[in-house]
Amino acid sequence: MKRSYSILSSVFLTALFLLAGSIRSSAATFYVLPRAGSDLAAEIMQEGDPSLDVLPYHSWRSILPEDAVISQAFPGLDISANDRIHRWAVLNLDDQTDPQTVQRFLLTNPSIEAVDTPPVRTLHVDGLDQIPADPLVGYQWHLTLINAFTAWDIVPDASGIVIALPDIGVDMEHIDIHPVLWANESEIYGTTGVDDDNNGFIDDYRGWDFHSNDNDPSPVSASDVHGTHAAGIAAAAHDNRIGISGVAPGARIMAVRAGEGRSISNGFDAILYAANNGADVISMSWGGYNSSLVEHDVIRYALSQGCVIVASAGNESRQDLEYPAAYEDVISVAAVDIDHRLASFSNRGTWVDIAAPGVNIFSTVIDGYGFLDGTSMAAPIVAGVACLVRAQEPDLTPAQVRSRLGQGALPITSQPDNYVQSGIVNAWCALCDEQEAISITNVEFTDESGDGIIEPGEDFTMDVEWEVFGDDADMVRLRMAPYDDSIIGSTSQDFYGITAGSQVIATFDGVVNSNTFRGTHFLGLATTMGFYSDTLEIRVPVAMNWRTHNAGDMVASVTDFGAIGYYDYRNARELPDGVRLVDNPKGFLYHGSLMVSDGSDVADCAYGNQWSSQYDFETDSNGIIHQANGSTGQQVFEASYSDTHVGTGVQVNQCTISYPEGDNFVIMDFDISRIIPGSANYTVGLYMDWDIFTSIDNQVGYDSDLRLSYIYNEHGAGGIVALDEHTITGVRAISNEEFVYNGFSDEDKLMLMQDGVANAESDEVRDWSHMVAVDAGYIPVGESQDVQFAIVAAENVQLLREAANAAYSAFSKQLPGTHDETTELPTSFRVFSPWPNPFNQQTRVQVELPDNGDLTIEIINVLGQQVAVLADGNYTGGQYDFTWHPEHPGSGIYFLRTSFENRIITRKLLYIQ
Repeated sequence: MKRSYSILSSVFLTALFLLAGSIRSSAATFYVLPRAGSDLAAEIMQEGDPSLDVLPYHSWRSILPEDAVISQAFPGLDISANDRIHRWAVLNLDDQTDPQTVQRFLLTNPSIEAVDTPPVRTLHVDGLDQIPADPLVGYQWHLTLINAFTAWDIVPDASGIVIALPDIGVDMEHIDIHPVLWANESEIYGTTGVDDDNNGFIDDYRGWDFHSNDNDPSPVSASDVHGTHAAGIAAAAHDNRIGISGVAPGARIMAVRAGEGRSISNGFDAILYAANNGADVISMSWGGYNSSLVEHDVIRYALSQGCVIVASAGNESRQDLEYPAAYEDVISVAAVDIDHRLASFSNRGTWVDIAAPGVNIFSTVIDGYGFLDGTSMAAPIVAGVACLVRAQEPDLTPAQVRSRLGQGALPITSQPDNYVQSGIVNAWCALCDEQEAISITNVEFTDESGDGIIEPGEDFTMDVEWEVFGDDADMVRLRMAPYDDSIIGSTSQDFYGITAGSQVIATFDGVVNSNTFRGTHFLGLATTMGFYSDTLEIRVPVAMNWRTHNAGDMVASVTDFGAIGYYDYRNARELPDGVRLVDNPKGFLYHGSLMVSDGSDVADCAYGNQWSSQYDFETDSNGIIHQANGSTGQQVFEASYSDTHVGTGVQVNQCTISYPEGDNFVIMDFDISRIIPGSANYTVGLYMDWDIFTSIDNQVGYDSDLRLSYIYNEHGAGGIVALDEHTITGVRAISNEEFVYNGFSDEDKLMLMQDGVANAESDEVRDWSHMVAVDAGYIPVGESQDVQFAIVAAENVQLLREAANAAYSAFSKQLPGTHDETTELPTSFRVFSPWPNPFNQQTRVQVELPDNGDLTIEIINVLGQQVAVLADGNYTGGQYDFTWHPEHPGSGIYFLRTSFENRIITRKLLYIQ
């Protein structure tokens, strides 16, 4: 609809939007991530519309209508073929289909890695006030506060920059916006009704409306002024003697409509359109408190295309993470008032990067001008400054643009600690390209124990690689600035005479509070040089729950909660390696788990029933997975976990061993202890759901001589070896369609563990998993049994058998208490720290002997009395492992006294019953 323009034309609205701040999901659409290597993923990545029949789900058609289709969600992206965003598919349901039922079946289908729904984001805006009679630049107080007028002396024209505003529409006929609209020249000068630029959108002259699926991204209602207001703030026509000025003179506004009213429901498509059609900056004035896997992938893609992404922090006076603002590398923006104070409504926290004016902000609305409050207004101010920076220095990375924005930031009046990392954006200072600025290029951590895991209570060293850009720096001061008591440290370092572009490493010492939870924690790095000051964010990994073995041509990830492979489905944690061959990024293993049964219950973390995931094992307080000492050429990880949900009552001390320069195997030693009263006959198994490149074209074999069960096809093979002499109770080829798809119950698992070897193999091509289980014998409370397996992977079955033989050879040398016939003797007598310590069932100690000699290992109580003897005799040089299982001593302090050739080493032990 065409309109006549008038400067005095205005809209009078109050309390237009109320911020809900949460995600609301569409019930009619699912985003589905097929597992890498599955047939569905292969067809999706070929940009086709595959049949749902490729899903190995026998009851699929009873859930969906006959005409249901699934198609690639984001076709035509310019990114490497192995990136996850290519695999996302979209499934649209009709009104007659129950979305909850569909979601449950999707979540329990092993061919599906993840299911997401389009998050409906909420606009970050408060009321619209009465319009002044004479709207001029003088009403835009925010331009003065951020020093925009001085900045325009440096960059008077940003017309080469495109800023996209995914929102509820932009009034493209507004007299202050129409002159600066982005123009898709291929379509403007092309043929009507034809996709002249082959971008998938016909006649997208000025952008696209994803909410109504047409080429007019204008608002559909006169009350939908939010996008128009944000667009005017960022880039309204400059110096045209009409109305107002945007922060970025001449920058081109790409209008992308992604919702209406108060909601953004098509954010994915809008962001991708902007990234694929030349946007330099994307400004998003909306969000919610739940993260979205699909949304994060879309934003990662946009960042990979060089887009600077800015998002508002939200309007609820909270410190909770708000998305998309809180995603890594997104510039999150809080709001301040005219007195430089943080706005009462503004969200804040360590995750917020910068602030900008957000109270009584005057800008364009439909047919006129008006005032709005909110972080929705602050974000396009920062985005406008980012446009100026991009116009001046187009080659800066998004991270460097973020550093420029923090350059010379203005202080926030009476800001509480940790509310905003930088301060208020200062446009003039951000454009001082001859002034120095800092960006972090890499961070590496070293923990006190040297096992590569930063644990609660542990000291660590942090090497921060950084660079100065813009100009040489006479002096740079870097200081650790912890946000809370999770990470403690206040090291400060000064650097002098730093040349622009040079890489510098600063080393800091810190300590993790003993009460800090496992996971990623934020740490600030305060930087100062000249008038530049900023706080850069560093993410510290604390006691992550997995490690990856290097084993010849194979890598294998193991955890400290009984899982093997790359995916912890309950917590949606992805491990980077899985079990795969080194020269192929596709994993061989979807998911694996230890299984322990007392004859009635099963403890494991291998799927569950149709509606939930199984997760019986919990990491012990002193059982965090860590690197342990091994013989020359070994890589050793140890962990400890217990069954806390069902009645098996076991604790598992796990030790896994590989040889990085050896063959393709990982030895898995499970020491199973009973920690509840009574006794039981235990069965212990290893369950593995291999997908050799694809999930449904595998076969299962069994080599009884090697006690090797394996899954294979023409692309490779993966298997389980029962290494020790425990009697095999079950070797089973498991049809996932029969057992897993419809719920993998404890009854099923126990039956399969005791099913013998009659169903150990099959040449039928389908989706298989398998299990090898052994009889561990009776275990009374306080006692334990060792059970040893190996996992192997190779390019074919013959090489897999060779890997199994190599595992047997290595295993025969690594039994606890036996000699490791390593080719190189230790250089000195060493006693490694016992582990675990403190302990409540058993502890292990490793000893290295440089030569033959008499070795004695005793356990002494605090009265000096001998409690136990672990070794007493003549030993040849090498490495030995010993285990102490206390039988009668009570809780308390004990001493491990080790004597070798007149040298004595003593270690303290703490036994807790």
